[in-house]
Amino acid sequence: MLSNHPEIFVPVAKDIQYFDDHYHLGLDWYLAHFQEGVGKICGEVSHDYFVRPGALRRIAEDLGGVKLLCCLREPGDRARSTYEFESAIGLTAGASFVQWAEAPSIRAANAYVENLRAMHALFPAENIFTYYFDDIVEDPEGLVEAVYRFLGVDPSFRSPLLRERINAAHTPRVNWLAHLAYGTAQVMRRHGLANWVGRIKHWPAFEHLLYRRGGDGAPPIPADAIAALRREAAATYPELERLVGRAVPSSWHATAGLSPPSP
Repeated sequence: MLSNHPEIFVPVAKDIQYFDDHYHLGLDWYLAHFQEGVGKICGEVSHDYFVRPGALRRIAEDLGGVKLLCCLREPGDRARSTYEFESAIGLTAGASFVQWAEAPSIRAANAYVENLRAMHALFPAENIFTYYFDDIVEDPEGLVEAVYRFLGVDPSFRSPLLRERINAAHTPRVNWLAHLAYGTAQVMRRHGLANWVGRIKHWPAFEHLLYRRGGDGAPPIPADAIAALRREAAATYPELERLVGRAVPSSWHATAGLSPPSP
């Protein structure tokens, strides 16, 4: 929805990851990804910035006045989705969901409150727009209009893709080949070719060669493991709501086996 807007430029590649993994390559390397966006509002999508305070500090120092968009997904669903993706491309090294979920990097990704606190300590609140994944599902028009207003572009624009499902779950046809493609993409990103990675990923023939629709290729995930993760996350919801300025969706409480608090 951002890249479709005529006043906004977003590189076709996700995860440029300049401010965490590639900062040593220098600002010129980073800016080269935005050469096609002269005269427009420019931005990128790198979700790991949210979990890395060092990256947030660099953004605050190098990009004065930057605006941040932050999307929060129900913790159990987010963990399941990430585990299935990483299993599919061989990044879990055969670890069970329970073993994988205890890794420091995964626990950091689930630490919504700590990550938002770090963000609010570095950026003014009016420059942070936090929303829930549920907003995309329940009211995409309202969410997109609010995001456009936040960025200062024409809020009346409506993309023809507004109601299409993007990046649906898929399973590798051959696991080692998907892992090879992932590793090759990482090397290309380090050499400033992230936009080429994005273009190749959006090529239908390439996607069909590597993946089939559906997310049924991951190891089974114990229901009690997801439930424990959700209960742990639910204990942080009061503070999360204070930081976001909105109640978490009632479905988050329901999946954790809890009743939403009274208004």
